[in-house]
Amino acid sequence: MLLASPLIALAADEVQVRSQRARTQEALDNVGCIFRGAVAYYEAEHNSRTGQIVPRHFPRAIGPSPSLATLASAKGRRLQPWPGTWDAASWQALSFTVGDPHRYVYQFDSQYRRDVHDPSWNQPRGLPNAFTARAHGDLDGDGAFSTFERAAAGDAIASIVSGPLHVEHELE
Repeated sequence: MLLASPLIALAADEVQVRSQRARTQEALDNVGCIFRGAVAYYEAEHNSRTGQIVPRHFPRAIGPSPSLATLASAKGRRLQPWPGTWDAASWQALSFTVGDPHRYVYQFDSQYRRDVHDPSWNQPRGLPNAFTARAHGDLDGDGAFSTFERAAAGDAIASIVSGPLHVEHELE
């Protein structure tokens, strides 16, 4: 009977880890959604207010939405959707919204990077050609955040170069 106690403890720990990993699926899915939205935006043609086609670019940076302070105050509980959170132009351009209670906050960082394209391409300064889609969570409510992120950059012919998903402190 002495052997049963450690086995029960091991089984309980395994159940807890699997449960937490299942909760990280939200971050994986939504970072993927933001990533796909950014790529689609970059590949599409966009016009200026005067009707001229503008060089390919990503939407402007936004987030975290909701704020990291809101996430910290939730202490591991789900965040309720707040009206207007996803109405900003960048979230709309990415076709991204979260309508259900969620455990993560989302961020889209975009920037101009001169090193990601052919020097002969005359990308105007200020138009972002690189981005990082990011989610932060605090599943256990201890104030330490997990991070899920994926970065990419584009060039003049709409080729996208991206890296793999990067995860830090997955079960925080």
